[in-house]
Amino acid sequence: MTIRYSADGTRLEQTGWRDEWISKRHRTWGYDLPATDIDFILLEYSNQEPVALIEYKTVGSMRYLGTEKAIRDHRPVSTLAAMANLPAFIVAYDTKNIAFYVKSTNHAAERITEYNWLMMNETSFIDFLRDLRINHE
Repeated sequence: MTIRYSADGTRLEQTGWRDEWISKRHRTWGYDLPATDIDFILLEYSNQEPVALIEYKTVGSMRYLGTEKAIRDHRPVSTLAAMANLPAFIVAYDTKNIAFYVKSTNHAAERITEYNWLMMNETSFIDFLRDLRINHE
């Protein structure tokens, strides 16, 4: 398989079978926001060093699952992140309104944001991702 890149050096989606919208959208935010996919849990990193684990869910799936179940199902991710001394978050994204709802799910994340859901527009969310990397350095 040939790996393809956009003009700015962002690696393009190869298979199309992942959660396509967020996968494509994340790539538009630039080559300097790399992440890796684990069934749309992204390991956000900078300079080859992990900075956070983020589980992305659609707003619709959050409504379907319910917040309590989504958080309960996320606990292993949060625990794994804590074991690595990384912040963990659930991010529910709204493709219609292009909004991101961010929830801290462990103590390392709480030092960055509160446990309450924070609504962010896309620009604020990109800034949040950049800040994760800056605060890590």
